[in-house]
Amino acid sequence: MVVSKEIVIGISPGIHFRPAEKITNSALEFDSKVSIIRDDYNANAKSFLNLIGAGFRYGEKVTLICEGPDENEALERIRKLLTGGEP
Repeated sequence: MVVSKEIVIGISPGIHFRPAEKITNSALEFDSKVSIIRDDYNANAKSFLNLIGAGFRYGEKVTLICEGPDENEALERIRKLLTGGEP
């Protein structure tokens, strides 16, 4: 099964080094695949360089998709990080 949620990036000014590191480290704790999609760009949340390269900006709408055995937990934790909250 796959779970997804459309969210708005709440990290100002966007996903830069420190938040990307937190997101990547959190995503790596899960067995599920974790992706963040904007338009036609699909970023693997388990890849620091992929997140930095995506250039996600504050206020931008993205879709968070998790697929795997712990997908619900992964979705909630990464959602909190992307919206500016702590897990």
